[in-house]
Amino acid sequence: MICQVILTPLEPYFFGDERTFSYSDAPASIGNSYFIKSQDTPSQTTLFGVLRYLGNREKTFTGGYQRDDEAIGKQSYDLSDSSNSNFGWIHKISPLLITDSHDDFYVPVPLDHMPTETTYTPYEWTTESQTVVDGSGPVKRLLPKPRTNLDEPDPGYASKVGLASGWLNLTTRKVHQDLFRSDVRVGNAASERGVSSDPSQSFFKRETKYVSNEDGPCSFTFFADVDDQFTTTDKVAYLGQRRSAFSVRFIRDAGQICREVDLLASAVIVNANRHLPSGTVFGYAGSDLYIPAPDRLSRVCSFVITETREHRGLLTKYGTASQKDRFFKRNLLHLIRAGSVFLIDNVQGFRTQVQDPHAQIAGFNHVLIKEG
Repeated sequence: MICQVILTPLEPYFFGDERTFSYSDAPASIGNSYFIKSQDTPSQTTLFGVLRYLGNREKTFTGGYQRDDEAIGKQSYDLSDSSNSNFGWIHKISPLLITDSHDDFYVPVPLDHMPTETTYTPYEWTTESQTVVDGSGPVKRLLPKPRTNLDEPDPGYASKVGLASGWLNLTTRKVHQDLFRSDVRVGNAASERGVSSDPSQSFFKRETKYVSNEDGPCSFTFFADVDDQFTTTDKVAYLGQRRSAFSVRFIRDAGQICREVDLLASAVIVNANRHLPSGTVFGYAGSDLYIPAPDRLSRVCSFVITETREHRGLLTKYGTASQKDRFFKRNLLHLIRAGSVFLIDNVQGFRTQVQDPHAQIAGFNHVLIKEG
């Protein structure tokens, strides 16, 4: 069964990264920044954790975490450890999407989009390979056509303009760069914790986020492949470092909606109107990609436009009472960010590097491709 999970923030939220506050009795290396900023979106592992929480029939409402091996599996999901791939009635989830009050779906804008355009407008590419120099010396690469005039509309690349950012509405094809807004608060950790310390050393600033467009609040959503006996009754979930409240809407039998979104994404991003050199395959990362040796992509691609993000899994220790002892962090990973694009020479070699069944359980490593 394919279901849809819709998470709507009820207050400004905070999804952390490596820049975080430290515990009062923890080493400074764990985190000691006085100004921390939230990520715009939850990670795929956060979404997978939400689904496991919702499906846990043994959870308590006093902060306790009880195991429900049959429904959600024995252990937390660990992206870097494929030895544990059994999560009970949960098979896998989709990449993160955003949806608005009109039920339009948004995906990360492809990085080959011209930043000066308000609707999705991909770069045009050179028809012949050009000689460039990278870390291995002179190589032949396909390149985006350069922009000839910064003052005039021109479907070309200009380094001074930079790369695109934002989210693409699959219905209107409009690129939104302002879905996420900030709410910065200041405070004093000493007074909040009720401890006696130097106030000048306890001052902090925290930037939380909220997501909305011109018509009102938006929601995070994803699709999940689960067994029919998977059930949930929760209406509110608490996510992120501040345990911000999100309302939960759970739609069963959402397979048709999922298929329509996939077809729409293909029609907009991987479409017949895209002009590619003969024999070239275009790839779009619909989710973050975990590739242990990303440098090998240069062997199978003519050109890539990528950004990266840091990811560190947070795993749960069941049966512990302390919030600090209940969770522990895994090794820091560097992922290729959703929205990255690839011009692929060797499609089979590319698939071999990208396809990872364990990563796809939590919605990572989803790529749309189109042959030229």
